Amino acid sequence: MLPPAAADGTAREGTLWAKSAKRMVLTPASRYWWVPVRFRRPGIADQGTQLTGRMLGGEDHMKGRHLIAEGTYHDLTWVAWARRDQPEPGDLFSMVRVTDADGRVLHGHGAGGPPLQAGQLLKVVTGGSEEGPRMLLARVHPDVQRLVMTTSGGQAVDVPLSDHPEFPEVRFAVLPLPRETILDYATGLAADGGELERFSLRFQQGQWETRHQPAGRL
Repeated sequence: MLPPAAADGTAREGTLWAKSAKRMVLTPASRYWWVPVRFRRPGIADQGTQLTGRMLGGEDHMKGRHLIAEGTYHDLTWVAWARRDQPEPGDLFSMVRVTDADGRVLHGHGAGGPPLQAGQLLKVVTGGSEEGPRMLLARVHPDVQRLVMTTSGGQAVDVPLSDHPEFPEVRFAVLPLPRETILDYATGLAADGGELERFSLRFQQGQWETRHQPAGRL
């Protein structure tokens, strides 16, 4: 895992979209765009997930945006969507957003760049703010039939996968996580349970601990 490349712009806090975003590097051949949204309130644990594949409706202010998953986390709700050719032609942009019961946006982050780099089966980003859960957002190759996130303590957590007919080249995965979770890696598994690819999350875990006060080990 490599450190972030130099930022070529600044994402505005408190917004879901910024014309300039921060480019970060996961591997020598891959990139994603990370758009932070940060507010404040204590963290919350547990999760609930409902997967969907319908078009995002009335609040959609960007043409071509498709809902890929949605769910709840205690009294919070989250929604994930994707669209093509954003921010560059040929890119696939996916994003997750967390809101409270009053509709206030607590956090949002996304991944851009190619759907997957050539030869790559997993593309995983994580993010969070001072409030609410930490969110895992992934794009995986259709050959991946199961995605498992493993903590540094060895706990394995299944990450639900969802499909959308608009994006047949990838599957999507979204999972809210307790803030104190210490991530190690994500693993893509085949239908027979065989490991297809392992994606290290240690660099992203280090970023989280730098931005937020570390808590206990899960």
